[in-house]
Amino acid sequence: PETGRLALYLLGLQATCPPPDPSPQHLLVTWLKHYLEEDWAGSRRHGHPLTSYYQYSLGVLALCVHRKRMREEVIRRLLAAEHHGRFRHAGHSAVEATTVVAWCPSVLWQLGVHQCCGGFLLTDTLMPISLEAPCKPPGNMTVRLVVECPLQQCDQQQLYKQPVPVPAGASLLDVLRAAATQEPRNFTFGTQDTSQGPFLTRVMGRDAQQKKHTYWQLLTDPNTSLDLGVAQYRPHDGETIILRLSEW
Repeated sequence: PETGRLALYLLGLQATCPPPDPSPQHLLVTWLKHYLEEDWAGSRRHGHPLTSYYQYSLGVLALCVHRKRMREEVIRRLLAAEHHGRFRHAGHSAVEATTVVAWCPSVLWQLGVHQCCGGFLLTDTLMPISLEAPCKPPGNMTVRLVVECPLQQCDQQQLYKQPVPVPAGASLLDVLRAAATQEPRNFTFGTQDTSQGPFLTRVMGRDAQQKKHTYWQLLTDPNTSLDLGVAQYRPHDGETIILRLSEW
């Protein structure tokens, strides 16, 4: 099975900027899950994957990156293999394989996926969560979102002011998405993809217009401009974020 090659391909797709359309990736992820099962079929006769623990671990990492929860059985296989010193199969050392798998929880944390692979915390010793530090979710926080339009073209200066609950560690873009889905659904926004990431172009039906020299300014209360974009900036709990239609 092409476990390692497909895993690296999926990891590469996930790393592209901007990320590609996820729809075609779903089939590839399904194939990777199939390859992992087929790869382990060798254990019934030889006690190790048909490829190597390194490739098998890459497959596990790729599924984690694509937000797929691992079955406990899959992780138990790696636990048992490490316990019996089998990670040197096919010329790959235990350090190689366990290092690859150890990336999984940190990747999930950065992606905001608040769960561990298969109920295990994959450290360099591949210990179950019950024996290691618990994998606790980061919890929630509340960000106050304010939309202002002090220009003459607006009927009122303050268009929106609501608290928005989001997972701790969420980006400003996550906050905007959460605000757009909470009731009453009167908050809307639009972005444009650029080489520096998504750029805020439309809020509450009002567009930033180059001809009119207007743009949506990102600020934190009381009046501090943000140096990062909506996808990069991560508000803290209780912070007030202001989206202000401004002139340049």
